Amino acid sequence: TYKKFTLSISAHGAFGNKIYNNTAMSVLNIANINGGRNISSGIVNTDESPANRITPSTRFMEDGAYFKVQSATLRYDFGAVGNTFKNLGIYVSANNLFVITKYTGFDPEVNSYGGSNNSSDNRNVSLGIDNGAYPQTKMILFGINVSLK
Repeated sequence: TYKKFTLSISAHGAFGNKIYNNTAMSVLNIANINGGRNISSGIVNTDESPANRITPSTRFMEDGAYFKVQSATLRYDFGAVGNTFKNLGIYVSANNLFVITKYTGFDPEVNSYGGSNNSSDNRNVSLGIDNGAYPQTKMILFGINVSLK
C-alpha cells in the first residue's frame, strides 16, 4: 500500500523437475514431415532423421522449471466522494499474467487428470506428462467498488 494505491501479487513456481512433452512427441516430430503431414519444419529438430519412428524417448524430456504470476491487482481508493458515496475505488486485476520458463509446451503446470495419491488409481502415472493439456486462461478485469452513505 502506498498512499491511496494498493498492489496485491500472487506468484508461484517449481524448480528441479522434468516434464515429458507428449504433445511434441505425437504432433511436432520429424516423422510427421516425412509422412506428408502438414507441419512446419521450423519447429522440429531437423538434425534428426525423418525415418525415426514416433516412440517415447528422453528426447522429449524438458526442463519443467517455471515462475508464474498467478494474479495481480492494482486498486486506487478515492475515499468519500460527495454526499452519496462514503467509499469509491477502482481496480484492475489480471489472472495468469505471465510465465517465465524454458518449457516449449503450452503450460509447464501439467497435470492432465488431476492429482491423485491413491496408488490403486492408474491416472497418477500421467503426472509430469504433458498430454496436450489446454493452457490456462489469461483474464484482465476492470472494476469499481462503491459504498453508499
